[in-house]
Amino acid sequence: MKERIPAVTRREVLIAGLLLGAGVLVLTTFVLLVRQTRENHRLLVEYDVSHLASILGELHADSRYPEPQELDPHLRGYAVYHSNGEAVEARGTAPTKLDWKTSPEPEPEGMFAQQHANGAVVIRHIRPIGVARIPQQHKHSFEDSVRMRGAARNRMSEQMHARSHRPPMPEAATLWLEYDIGAHLAETRIFEATLFSAGGLLIVLLLSTAVLSRRLAKYRSRQQHQRRLVELGQAARTLTHEIKNPLGALQIQQAVLSRSLEPEHAASLTIMQRELHRINELVDRVGDFLRKPGGDPEPLELCGVVERVNRSQTRPPSFSSPAQKIWVRFDPVRFRSVYENLLRNAAESCAAERDSEESVSSIEVELNCTRRSARLIVSDRGTGIAPEVRERVFDPFFTTKHSGTGVGLAITRSFVEAAGGSITIEPRTGGGTRATVTLPTIPRESNREGSVG
Repeated sequence: MKERIPAVTRREVLIAGLLLGAGVLVLTTFVLLVRQTRENHRLLVEYDVSHLASILGELHADSRYPEPQELDPHLRGYAVYHSNGEAVEARGTAPTKLDWKTSPEPEPEGMFAQQHANGAVVIRHIRPIGVARIPQQHKHSFEDSVRMRGAARNRMSEQMHARSHRPPMPEAATLWLEYDIGAHLAETRIFEATLFSAGGLLIVLLLSTAVLSRRLAKYRSRQQHQRRLVELGQAARTLTHEIKNPLGALQIQQAVLSRSLEPEHAASLTIMQRELHRINELVDRVGDFLRKPGGDPEPLELCGVVERVNRSQTRPPSFSSPAQKIWVRFDPVRFRSVYENLLRNAAESCAAERDSEESVSSIEVELNCTRRSARLIVSDRGTGIAPEVRERVFDPFFTTKHSGTGVGLAITRSFVEAAGGSITIEPRTGGGTRATVTLPTIPRESNREGSVG
């Protein structure tokens, strides 16, 4: 029988809502943090490239062109071009000429990313640079002021004279540089992977907390259910004990009345006797349910027991079994009770569907075994079990019969589980019900000679 899930309480709904809200908040926070991190890294790379371009502009003003690796390990190449596209100087991966006019797709000015065929991701930065010159009218006044100073004035004049003999610089030029951002991207990915891992771990912890909370609620509900069953068992044990004495007195008085009353009261006495017998049977069944369910187990050969029970029936059911013997460890009296109860339920279900002569003939019993277990299957073509009560058929005192006690299947399951087995009841294809009892088998060497139940 499937375990019924306890009802969800308002506290559990509140906890689940809080955990869900916390998970959404954590996920949103990590997404925003990743986006902000990407933006920060982009701005940092753009700043590094702009700063490097400024340094290259100053070096160009002094006609100095070092190797790219000397300036920055990630600088792949750079060049300075005249306005006609000819390179003043080109280093590394920089082209020797930029054809601004005839190229169908000239490179735009500014900063943009590009991925090479070999997978390298670079940023290209192209911007105009120039050499600032002192206007002519300011140049004379500046030289006059220098000559009016002492030794410092002479040194400054010499420095200006030395600079005036340098190669002429272009009035305007274009700087081109290529910067490898692979290391920056790898660092960004590692940081994002770390963030997402931490966020995923936190979400898993939240989900685990929710699952544990739900399991704890189910465990508490199961504990309460078991406590109620224990209390019910104690009450039933006391009740059956108290019922036994007055029931015996009533049966004695019924027997006395049946001998002394007139024949016209025989029908009433018959009803009284039938109901007293029903109460007595119910008390006995409840006692069986409350007593030690395992009984006195011993090696039991199933085929022989099933065949003997079938022969005792008014109309034996059809029976099929393997050729070899099947041994299990079970109390013989309790196994007979289990099998007879399944046959009785099948016969009553079929009798409700068709006449009594066909009821037992439509019952099929099959016994088979695997390497480690034996299966006893009792199938019928009766009314079946309604889906809404299918999960309650093993509940104590639950019955759909007008004269049923509701403890037969509960006792059956108790006996089977005490022997280490299981029992299931399910609908049968084409109508009816199939009850399957599965029991662990025992090795042949552990069987006692003649122990066949």
